[in-house]
Amino acid sequence: QGFLFSAAYQNFRWWSPFAEFSYVVCALILIAFLYVSFAESVFDYIRAYVPSDIVTFLIFTILVALVMGSSSYYIVLRFLEFLVEVQSSSKILPGAIVLPTYPLHLGETTQVQYRRQLKACSTAVPGTLSAKWVCYEWTRDGDATSPSTSSHIVFEQDLPSITIPAGTQTIEYNWRISVPTQGPPSFEAEDNQLRWELLINVDLPRIAKDTCNFRLMILPIKAK
Repeated sequence: QGFLFSAAYQNFRWWSPFAEFSYVVCALILIAFLYVSFAESVFDYIRAYVPSDIVTFLIFTILVALVMGSSSYYIVLRFLEFLVEVQSSSKILPGAIVLPTYPLHLGETTQVQYRRQLKACSTAVPGTLSAKWVCYEWTRDGDATSPSTSSHIVFEQDLPSITIPAGTQTIEYNWRISVPTQGPPSFEAEDNQLRWELLINVDLPRIAKDTCNFRLMILPIKAK
């Protein structure tokens, strides 16, 4: 028995490339529209500075190729990344952790059990499991129309890494984490937050390579 937590951002990475892919497609459509609308004006502008029509045509063609080619190259890369992430999500379930007590308090030490199940398969080659226990401050500045965010690390601790053997179907590992007595407790306001997170990295070749973020509530020291 214990307190079960699913990863806060587990599925963020695989749908993000799809969103960017959509944005780039829209950008290409916009570029094509601008090309059709302003091609003659751009051509005339170049011709005003270049005496030869052939050279003008070559320069114009190179400019169009650079714009369209770089955008197409970016689309291909993002689409391939999207396919890899979707394939990964079809082979492994989201991660989860179990804590014996919750919430935690400053000065406490507890055991964290991490669990993650593969879908109807096992690892063909060894992988790596690593973790980091961090506290950081997040702030947001500016007005509602142009906000900007920033963060800085308050506390950071690398936890022991392990090798995931070949043939593994269920990833399980226990870490002991300590909350510093002098550390800040969790705090959440609209524009300022102190966050404690356990970041667990999974690297399984040809299956998954991602980070699970588990945000935990840390309270002040218990009153005696």
